Amino acid sequence: MESVPVYLDKQRNLKLTLGGMKKYLDLTGINLLQGLPVERLTPDDFARLVLVCLQHEDPALTQEQVEEMVHAGNEYELVTALALLWGKGKSEEKKEASGDEPKNPESRPGGSSYGASGGTICV
Repeated sequence: MESVPVYLDKQRNLKLTLGGMKKYLDLTGINLLQGLPVERLTPDDFARLVLVCLQHEDPALTQEQVEEMVHAGNEYELVTALALLWGKGKSEEKKEASGDEPKNPESRPGGSSYGASGGTICV
C-alpha cells in the first residue's frame, strides 16, 4: 500500500496497514474495516489513528508526541491526507481483486465521504 505524505513537525508519511488497523481496534474499539466514523472520533481516537499511521516509519513515536504535532493549522491537511490514504487503500484492494486499474474512486459504488466536517470515511 502506498503512503500519503503530510507535513507535521517534519515531512512524514501516513500508511495504514492491517497491523495498524488491529492496533487501532485494540486502542479504541473502532474497527476500521467497517469505515471510519469521523463525526464520532474523540481527540484521543484521532491522535491514535495518526499514531498507527505513522509508526511504520517511527516505531518509537508516542501518542503524546503526535498530539503535539497536530494543531489547528494542520488539522485540515491531516484529515485530507487520511482520507486520501483511506481511498488509496480501498482503490488498491479493488485493483488487486479485479486485476484492473481502478476507475475514478469518487464514482465507486457506495460512494465516499471525506472531510473534517463529519461523516464516515468508507467505500
